[in-house]
Amino acid sequence: MRAVRYFVPLSLILFLLTSGLFSEIEYPWKNIFIGALEARAWNGLLLSPQEGSVFAFRFGIEKEGQIVDGNDVSYLISEVGPHSPDGQYARLKLDLSLPFNMGSETPILIKPPSRSDTFIFEWSRQDEMTVVGRIIAPEGIVIHLVHYFPWELRGNYRMLADDQVKGESSESS
Repeated sequence: MRAVRYFVPLSLILFLLTSGLFSEIEYPWKNIFIGALEARAWNGLLLSPQEGSVFAFRFGIEKEGQIVDGNDVSYLISEVGPHSPDGQYARLKLDLSLPFNMGSETPILIKPPSRSDTFIFEWSRQDEMTVVGRIIAPEGIVIHLVHYFPWELRGNYRMLADDQVKGESSESS
């Protein structure tokens, strides 16, 4: 009985002493930043190969003639995560059964959406310069790839002969 009486206070002291310790997250990428780093575009990726050079893309989604893009996508989010703290993996799910472009008037449904109404975007960073992604979308959905420059940066995009997109960014003016 005496051992139990000392065990509880000692456990509490040990917990209080170690609760201030934080595990360090090692961010393995040193020079190039890739991720969902812009708050207004969780449904896309931002790529920054060097300081002052930033490119981004997001997905616009078209269903039954209506398109949702930009901030309106936020109201369709049904799941954020998992998202690794070191920036190596993330997943986002959207509920496409909700009405588009209603902003804060979008109804909140407390149920998981059916698989036939779920848009999933997940990506994984493979190394310093490589990211791979996957989209799972219901039938009848048209996905628009929207290239843009975040944070009021400027630049231009152009389509190359081999269907690649080339972007050139510059500082904002």
